[in-house]
Amino acid sequence: METRTLVILIFLLSIPFTTSALTPSTCDAYSVTLNGNPVTTAVSGSGNIVVIGGTNGMIGSFTPEGSPRWVYRISDPVTGITTSDDGRFIAATTFYGDLFYFDEKGVLLWNRYGFGCNSKVALSGDGKDGYVFSRSPTRDFTGNTVFHFFSNGSVLSRLPIPALTSYALSTDGRVAVVNSWGTQGRNSVVAIDDDGIRWQKIRPNPWRVPLVAVSDDGNTIAAVEPGQLTAFSGHGRELWNTTTKYLARSVAVSGDGQYILAGTQYQVVNYNRSGSLVWEYPLPDYAGRIEASQDGSTIVATTMQTLYYLDRNGTPLWQYPMKDWTESLSMSNTGDVVTAGTYNNTFTIFDSRGNAREIVLDTVLVMAIVTRAQEPIVNTSVAPILSQAAPGSLVIAVIGLVGGGIFLRIRKSGTKAY
Repeated sequence: METRTLVILIFLLSIPFTTSALTPSTCDAYSVTLNGNPVTTAVSGSGNIVVIGGTNGMIGSFTPEGSPRWVYRISDPVTGITTSDDGRFIAATTFYGDLFYFDEKGVLLWNRYGFGCNSKVALSGDGKDGYVFSRSPTRDFTGNTVFHFFSNGSVLSRLPIPALTSYALSTDGRVAVVNSWGTQGRNSVVAIDDDGIRWQKIRPNPWRVPLVAVSDDGNTIAAVEPGQLTAFSGHGRELWNTTTKYLARSVAVSGDGQYILAGTQYQVVNYNRSGSLVWEYPLPDYAGRIEASQDGSTIVATTMQTLYYLDRNGTPLWQYPMKDWTESLSMSNTGDVVTAGTYNNTFTIFDSRGNAREIVLDTVLVMAIVTRAQEPIVNTSVAPILSQAAPGSLVIAVIGLVGGGIFLRIRKSGTKAY
C-alpha cells in the first residue's frame, strides 16, 4: 500500500498544471454565484455525453444513463462547462479564470489561466472555436471581457464588453451574442464575430438587462427583457418585437432558427420566426430556464419546483418535481437527453420519457487528471500547446482521498495572464 501511494504521488506531481493568477479576494465581488454549490451541465448535440462542472471543483463526463466516464477534481470552483456537438471536445472554466480543454477520453490537451472572474465558456459544434466570457477582476464592471480562442489553445482576440451577464454562441461558431449593461442604462445586445463587434443594438428600456439566444447558423437571434421579446437577423436587422403578457426571465431559439421561445412569470410562449404566436403554455411560477430542440419539436422549461417537457404543440408530455432551483439546463439536438444542474452539488439526467437519474457529485469517484504527455497518441490532430505559466516553483501540493478518489490541489508561483 505504501509503494502504491508513492507511485500516485510521483505521478500527480509530474502533471504540468497551472493555477489561476487571480486570488479569492480578487473575485469576491462575484462570490454570491457560488452560494448553494450549483452544478453546471451540458449535453452534446448528439446526446452521447453529458458533461458537468461543480463549484466543489469537479469536472466530469457521464453517459446519458448517468455512468461516469471520467471525473476530476481541481482546487477552484468550476463555473462554466461545454462540449462539441459530437462530444469529442470539452471545455471548462473556473471562478478564478482558468480554461481547461479535454478530449472525449478525459485527456487534458491544454489549460490556460488569467481570463477573469466567474468565467463561462462556449464551444462551436466542431469544437474548433470557443469563447470565454469573464467578469472584471478589478471589480470594474465595465471591464468584463469576451475572449475568442482556438482548439490548439491560441487566444485569437479579447474584446471588452461592459457588464455582460448573458451569452450564446452559434453552433457554426461564426457569431457570439452577449448582453451588456452599458453605462447610464444604455443596455444593449451585441453580436461578435472574428472581426470584433458585428453590430450592437441599444435597447429602448433603460435599466432592463436583455437575455440572449441564437440559432445554430447565427441567422436568428433573440433577446428578452422583463416585458419585451425581440427577434433579430444575424446582421442585426430587427425582425419583430412584442410585449410579453408577464415578466420574462428566459429565452431560447430552436437550432434551425424557426422558433423563438420565452419563459415568463406564468407562461411559456412560442413564436415562429415571422413573429406569429404559435402557442402559450401556463405555468404556476417563473420559467427561469428554457431550451428548445434543433427543430423546435421539444421544449424544456423549469420553474422553482418543476421541470416541464413539452412537444411542438405546447402539450406537456411529462413533468418532474425538482428539489432545488435549476441553475443550468441543457438538451440534445433531438430532445432525447436533458440535464438539469441544481444546487447542493446535484444534477439530474432525463430521457425523453421522463426517466430521471439524480447524481450527487460528492458520491462520485474522482481520479487523477491525465494529460496529453501521458497519452501521446490521443487526438493527434490537435497540436499540443504547453502551458504559458511563467516558470515557478511548486509552493504546495496536497493530495487527499475524497470519496475514494484523488483530490489534487497545486499552487505555483509566477503568473502570466491574458
